Amino acid sequence: MANEDGFDVRDTYIISQIAHITCKKDHHEILSQKVSESISSGYEKLQSSMLIFIISPKLNSGVRAMYLPKHADNISLLNDSGSKTCYLTYTISASDTINGFSMMYVEEEPFNINSEIVLTIKEFSIFITGELAFYANVLGMPNSSSYWCPWCLLSHPQWQTQ
Repeated sequence: MANEDGFDVRDTYIISQIAHITCKKDHHEILSQKVSESISSGYEKLQSSMLIFIISPKLNSGVRAMYLPKHADNISLLNDSGSKTCYLTYTISASDTINGFSMMYVEEEPFNINSEIVLTIKEFSIFITGELAFYANVLGMPNSSSYWCPWCLLSHPQWQTQ
C-alpha cells in the first residue's frame, strides 16, 4: 500500500474490529454486563482524541502509539539537550480567539533522541454494524418488536406508507 504509485497518506483508512459477540440471541443482559461499558468508553476516547505514531531511531524499538486531545496543535518532539531523550509537546488553544489563550503540554514519557512522528490520525469515523436486534439493544430498546424502526419508532404498517 505505502509503496504503491500515487499513495497519499491523507486518503488512507484503517478498518479495525473492536468486538464480536456470537450467541443465539443478542440479549440486553449479555451486552450490558460484558461489553457495553468498554465499547462506550472506547468510542468516547476515539471521538475526543487523535492518534499519533512515533518511531525511535533504535533498531527493533517498534512504533509507539499515543492518544492526544483532539484539538492539539503544534505537535512536535523536543530534544532534551542535557540527555539522550526527547519529549512530545503540543498546545491546546481556547476556541475563543479574542482571548488568545493557549497552553503548551509536555508529556512525561521520554522518547529516544531523534525519534520521529510518522503518522497522525486527526479524527476517526466510527461505523457500527449488526442486526436489528443488536441496534435495539444499543439504543436501550431490548426485546422490542422486530417490526419497529429503531430510528423513527414507527410501526411496520406506518413505515410502509411513509
